[in-house]
Amino acid sequence: MNRKITVTTTEKLVGVMAQRTDYLTMFAKDRPPRLVFAGCPDAGLFSRILKESLDGVLEKNYIKDHKDKMAGFVSASTDGRVWWDTMWTRDAGVFLRELTHLGYYNHACILTERLISMVQKNAKGFYTFPEYFKYGQPGSGNELDGTGAILIGMVLLWERLPDGNPYKDTIYQFIDSPE
Repeated sequence: MNRKITVTTTEKLVGVMAQRTDYLTMFAKDRPPRLVFAGCPDAGLFSRILKESLDGVLEKNYIKDHKDKMAGFVSASTDGRVWWDTMWTRDAGVFLRELTHLGYYNHACILTERLISMVQKNAKGFYTFPEYFKYGQPGSGNELDGTGAILIGMVLLWERLPDGNPYKDTIYQFIDSPE
């Protein structure tokens, strides 16, 4: 079976994604479930720890402002501390999966958008993610853990987005690219 493959570069995808800029409205539409553990006295504490941890990352590490050219970037630390300007790809891939599993689809879409916009081709001409991205600095590398975690997260998100969603189309184009 002959199938026509359209080569889509990350630059073309980013151009399409740049048209979608109302992130705060998108984020407000996320309706994640509330995860609550019951049983022993520590179950409630554990529920609260998980919620506070996720809320903390979304508040302090995840760039939400659509005016910031790095919206969707998830920094490794906060407040100008060491690694504040760094997004580790393995962590970003795991966070992408967590956002998707917890129903934060719009947050996951913006993280996906950022990852696609930052990855560059490696020396062999394929898109592979580096060990980490520095704020505002695209790159490539040979980080198999990060690349694998990101692709798994993208596929999970793609499976859950409704047909016709522009992010679903973008994810498909990126993953299906022969590059």
